[in-house]
Parts: sequence; C-alpha cells; structure tokens
Amino acid sequence: MMTIQDQESDFAPWGLDIHQRPIQVLVVEDDLAFLPLWKSVVFELFPRSRLDWATSAERAEAMILEQYRIQQPYDLVVADIFLAGARTGIELWRRFSEAASRFAFVSGLSPEKFKALMSDELDVPTYLSKPLKAKDCKEALRDLI
Repeated sequence: MMTIQDQESDFAPWGLDIHQRPIQVLVVEDDLAFLPLWKSVVFELFPRSRLDWATSAERAEAMILEQYRIQQPYDLVVADIFLAGARTGIELWRRFSEAASRFAFVSGLSPEKFKALMSDELDVPTYLSKPLKAKDCKEALRDLI
C-alpha cells in the first residue's frame, strides 16, 4: 500500500460534509507510471486530500474494508479495469460500490468496448480511456465529488 498525503493535512471528523474535510481517494492501478498524473490531479483539485494506491484488486479490497471498518470510507475509488492479480477493477466495483461513495474506471479499452462490457449493468461508473489526459481526469473527478 502506498499513501500519499499533503504534509499539512488535519483530518477532520468524517461526519462533516465532503467539501469541509479532506477527501480520501484510492487509485487501483498496476502501472506506477500513472502515479505522478493522479497525484497532480488529486492534489490540485483537493489540496488537503489523501491519496492511497493499490496495484491489485485484492490489495484494494483489503484497504477498502479497513477504511470501512474505521468508518472512514474512501470518497472516491479510481480503478483500472485490468490489474495485476486474479481479479479486475470491475469485480472490485461490483463488490464495493457502496463502500466507496464514488467510483470511476480507467482502461485502454475504447469507450464503445467499455459500454459493451458493462451493457448488463444499470448504473455504470464514470469511464476514462487511456492514454489519460490530466484535463479529462480533473473534469471527471470534479464531476464525481
């Protein structure tokens, strides 16, 4: 697990409105080359936020469960669809979409292929197609939070 946090963050009680407390974001991505992009996007939008990183659905599951156990669930989970390990980001979403209040997917799939993959789902999360652009990531996160 990797936790990246603004050095001056004061964590406020989680009962506060989402815009009055630090935002907790979990990125589930097996390619660490995306770390600088997500770090820049998250901290530019939410300077007092906390960014956690997992490289597999299995590790992300443990992190989500721990945050839920301590009653501080993630405000946003951004997950690649295809990850290291046996499970996918979609399986993670299906299991934990309620434990994380907002969910977004990223992948190299075309938007059309993503729609086809998710055609049986009623409420499909936000989707960002790789290669990722900071502007698109910021817009998506702004819309989600």
